[in-house]
Amino acid sequence: MKKYIMVRDDLRAKILNKIFTDKLPSETQLTEMYGVGRSTIRRAIDLLTSEGYVISQQGKGVYVLEQVSFGFDLGGIESFREVNMRTGQDFKTEVIIFEKKLMGEADEKLTLFKADIVVRYIERIRKLNGERIIYDINYFRYDLVKDLSRGQAEKSIYEYIEVEKKMIIALSRRTIAIEKATKQDCLVLDMLGYDVVAVMHNHVYLEDGTLLEYTQSRHRPDKFVFTDVSRRKLHI
Repeated sequence: MKKYIMVRDDLRAKILNKIFTDKLPSETQLTEMYGVGRSTIRRAIDLLTSEGYVISQQGKGVYVLEQVSFGFDLGGIESFREVNMRTGQDFKTEVIIFEKKLMGEADEKLTLFKADIVVRYIERIRKLNGERIIYDINYFRYDLVKDLSRGQAEKSIYEYIEVEKKMIIALSRRTIAIEKATKQDCLVLDMLGYDVVAVMHNHVYLEDGTLLEYTQSRHRPDKFVFTDVSRRKLHI
């Protein structure tokens, strides 16, 4: 792992664990703390800034921004393991279906996988502090994830894809909508009387443009939190 990523990860953990609540140490202090050069510290802080953890004020330092306790990064691509590490939440994953599936014409419009392509079809329940709050329906192109195991699907599929298979995930295209809860939603989620779910449709592509994944994530509405960091463009 590159040094600036390691520094970013450690600083992010310290922010989330309330070790740094107001300002980060000075650039000089950080170079001494991590034993790296100023350019490495600056790259790490640039990442933290883009992710919404800090903001720099010239001549005053780097200030820590208030953080939400749980949320996905709308502008990035995160695995559940990464969300766990970033937020410190107690997420668990249960795989309820893990099978091969031949795509048909009826599937093509939603998933964008061509008919007759074989996929790894997975259904998973995400639990937060014991509550079933997210129902994930995953389609992965089978020829790219042939040796993916059920156990890996319970831990982190992206870790398997990026670390073991060395594939590079380039981008995702997402749409989000509020839909009426289905009978299946009410069966597999702890709905607590809610009759709608927040649904995110996600198509993920590799760097060569290959469609790797289509996922439909169905969230109980009170636990649906996505965050984005936007900067206002200055007009001078």
